[in-house]
Amino acid sequence: MVLTGGSSAAIAAGRLTDRGVTSSDQPIALVPVPNGSAVVGTPIDLRCWTGEGGGLVAEDVAALQYLGSKGTTVRIGRTMYTRLVDGTGTLYWDDQSPVTGTVALTAGYGTYSAGYPTSLRWHLSAGVVTLSGFVGRTGATTSVADGSAAPSGSSSEIVLSAPMPEEIRPGFASRPLGIVASYLSNFATTELLFNSSGALTVRHRRITSTGPLPITQNAWWVALDGVQWRAGQ
Repeated sequence: MVLTGGSSAAIAAGRLTDRGVTSSDQPIALVPVPNGSAVVGTPIDLRCWTGEGGGLVAEDVAALQYLGSKGTTVRIGRTMYTRLVDGTGTLYWDDQSPVTGTVALTAGYGTYSAGYPTSLRWHLSAGVVTLSGFVGRTGATTSVADGSAAPSGSSSEIVLSAPMPEEIRPGFASRPLGIVASYLSNFATTELLFNSSGALTVRHRRITSTGPLPITQNAWWVALDGVQWRAGQ
């Protein structure tokens, strides 16, 4: 059935929606028709599908116009939409689309050389944060204490970034995020962690020998590509 629309890409107000009591109009597409033209424009697909395990998939966000019941969850492209109710009882769509951002690095540190990403970035999707990029020492050569002997929060830690946004931090401060690859002499392993301010830091622990570890200009780097953690946990 063809329902006459209006001047905007909206489902016709005259659509029957009695949920099977008599008959209901299932939206299929919005078809633009320019004034005075006998040729229609490109249709907007309003169809949606349900999988065998539940859940809905739609082709275009315009389908949200008729998927309005509380609790409806539908994936469109890479974004998951859920129909929720706010404190005033008003229905709204919660947009769980991926969020990205850039990490502000501490002075003396920058993204690695040509051929690598030009910035350290984070990506938040479904509650999981993923980093992409390499960070190197761009300032003058310095040194750091051996983390095997020095306590956490001491001179053994290199603060790589400004405090990260609250939305992507783990649920508690000073959380270790695991071992990461780095280029460092004297056979040391490198830990990545959040400090109490929410900044990314690294700590080197020697495998052999003792004494301070050199952080050499244009020769020291740490690989953060693919590092992940769950936000808020």
